[in-house]
Amino acid sequence: MFVKGVDARALIESFDRSMVGKIISSDTETLIDYSQESFQAETLANFDKDALFEWLKSGNKIGYKPFYQALRRNKPEVVETYFKELHKALNQKILDKKAFELFFTGANQLGLTPLIVALRGINLEVLKVYLSSLSQAVADHTLEAVALEKLFTKPNGKGTTSMHSALRADKPELVKVYFQALQQIVTENYLDKDSWQLLLTGANHLGDTPLHIALSNACFDVSSAYLQMLEQAVRQKVVADKLLQSLLTSANNSGFTPMPIDGVYPII
Repeated sequence: MFVKGVDARALIESFDRSMVGKIISSDTETLIDYSQESFQAETLANFDKDALFEWLKSGNKIGYKPFYQALRRNKPEVVETYFKELHKALNQKILDKKAFELFFTGANQLGLTPLIVALRGINLEVLKVYLSSLSQAVADHTLEAVALEKLFTKPNGKGTTSMHSALRADKPELVKVYFQALQQIVTENYLDKDSWQLLLTGANHLGDTPLHIALSNACFDVSSAYLQMLEQAVRQKVVADKLLQSLLTSANNSGFTPMPIDGVYPII
């Protein structure tokens, strides 16, 4: 689980110098590689707790956080190993619940969450394992439901939510898995009405709403999945008729309104 040699030097250079001495071992040629399958909970017990917590919260100098590296490897077994080992670390009181939450749901200073990283990935199974792990953590009360709600709904500094990221994907199966997870959260009342409404209709810093993004996606299955959930929200009065009309006609910062499909808005 250690990376040695020249490559480690390059990695060390990317970290905040004030934290390097606390995060890495006394051997400056060695950097703990969080993305290895051999990661073990006991490793965390050797770290300065304040420095580790800060890194979990913000990431390194360029915004990378330990769990992000595991997700980027596009290996579901690595993500599964992380969850099991960190759950063990929580049970052994090596980590507290706040640190556990930051590992799995926390955004870094760039506004990236693990969910957005997983949605931008290329491996459907990685997203499935990650979402399954989240669901299990909520079920056994190691992760608060409010943390799950924030993970899906809280926008970053540019107004981008997980919904915007999902709808930009050109992988229908990935988007399907995202919407299935979102539907489960809604069904189990982990998402309040205001949060669900904002997730479905909120604009990012470019003025693009999820409807703008969905209808501009070349993949019909992606746009269709969003429109079906929007229709459900309208039926359940989560999105009022007046808000729906505004959503259909709102212009983004470039002056473009959502384009109708074949000249007809599909849910009116």
